[in-house]
This record gives sequence, C-alpha cells and structure tokens, in this order.
Amino acid sequence: MALLVFDDIGQVQQIIRFGAQTDESQQVIGVGVNLPAGAWHTVIAEVPGSILFEVKSGPFNPEKAKEYAAWAPEEDAPEAAEYLMELKRRVSVAV
Repeated sequence: MALLVFDDIGQVQQIIRFGAQTDESQQVIGVGVNLPAGAWHTVIAEVPGSILFEVKSGPFNPEKAKEYAAWAPEEDAPEAAEYLMELKRRVSVAV
C-alpha cells in the first residue's frame, strides 16, 4: 500500500509505503502507519487483493466517518479518474 498525506490545499506532503513484509526467514511482519487525527490522506493499493484496516478513536460518528477535502474532485466527477491516475503516477516515481 501507499499512503499519501496532503496539506490543507491538497499538495502531497508525504508518501509512505506500508503493508505485509517478510524478514530473512520469510516470516511475515505486519507494518502499519499511525496518523494524527484530521490529517488529509488517501491510500492506494499497489498489489491486487490488498486489504486495509483503518482504526479511529471513538465513539463512532457516522456523519464524520468520511470527510472529503474541498480541493479533491467528487468520486463520480469526470476529473476523478484523471486525479487518481496522477496520484498513482506520483506513487510510482516516489522512492
């Protein structure tokens, strides 16, 4: 997986790769990321079949379960596919 963290105007500030890794003896080591509350972010799966488990502090509020940034295109907007492709390109060239 690749986690992209944005600033308040939508500029990518950080790209962090994470996921299951193996050590020298091929034992799986789970790796995760801890983000501060309110950080604008998205995750891109780099491997088909990937699963993401996100944990947030409670209590759960369904009205705030997902907040969309004003600078990001709506999910079904025509420019959303182009925006996602640009994010994927940024991930592919990140070291």
